[in-house]
Amino acid sequence: MLIPVVLLLGYFIGAPSGARSYMLIALFFCILMLPLMMNYHHIALVATWNAAFTLGFLPGLPKVWYVVALFSIMLTIMARIVHRKPLISYKPLSLSMVFFAFTAIMTGMLRGVSV
Repeated sequence: MLIPVVLLLGYFIGAPSGARSYMLIALFFCILMLPLMMNYHHIALVATWNAAFTLGFLPGLPKVWYVVALFSIMLTIMARIVHRKPLISYKPLSLSMVFFAFTAIMTGMLRGVSV
């Protein structure tokens, strides 16, 4: 299974024919980095927290830390599923979080903000 993947990757690295080959190479390296990022995604989040960089190719020009925060949340949820831990392990905190979310949603609805 690994030999055809390595041969294909070597072909794409040796003779890049356009954006598609670069995307396949990037996808392969992202898949390889996934276990490492599951352990160390907090470092990337802290490093980009106050960065002034924006991602110009995405609509709305989001800041880099928005995307890294979304990636970090997804990795946290995935790690909790893999290790079979509850997402929120401290029950009194979960009740206050639900109350806070309910208050924020109700305040937005009363002020006319669509949810």
